[in-house]
Amino acid sequence: LPNTGREGGTYLRHILRNYECTTALAPLTLFMQPHLAWAQLSTPKIELITDSTGFLTTTVVFPSNCGKDLFHGVGNGEYERMKDIYRMFKGKECIDGTHQVATYSGQFVVSRERIERNLLSTYQELDDMLEAPEGSDIYKEGWWNNGPENPFFGHSVERSWPTMFECEDPRMVESCPESDWLAKKRECQCFDS
Repeated sequence: LPNTGREGGTYLRHILRNYECTTALAPLTLFMQPHLAWAQLSTPKIELITDSTGFLTTTVVFPSNCGKDLFHGVGNGEYERMKDIYRMFKGKECIDGTHQVATYSGQFVVSRERIERNLLSTYQELDDMLEAPEGSDIYKEGWWNNGPENPFFGHSVERSWPTMFECEDPRMVESCPESDWLAKKRECQCFDS
């Protein structure tokens, strides 16, 4: 695969290539970078996976206000493009003051059912933004080394997976403390029916 779009570009290419073939997407898919990020947190969370898991992030969760990181010590900035992602996947504007769960490292488990709840065209639209050609206006945002291999927009995507897969309730941040994940199996993820 070409090295563009950070890990989100790779995940989206997998979804786009396999979306229309009902046997190509696994019942559950673990998306992760080439290493287990936040291993001390991720390893116990992986034990929470069940056959009815719909979405489970295996790293840190924190509250976001439509792209503004809210949790002191975890979030580190503002990612205005999260509003665009919210609009794409929810079909409405993200209203300031409504909080969503955000996550780091683009490392999560998602069900085929949740992937298929979104339109293929929505994934394609997001991928087109994430893997825009060199010189695109999207690379004028963010930091100095922003480009196809490391787009600043990729950080908005990595924070937005819970929203894309309908598991963005901010109460999860408090109801699923890191110290009690295994005891709180139901509170730390979203389930399919």
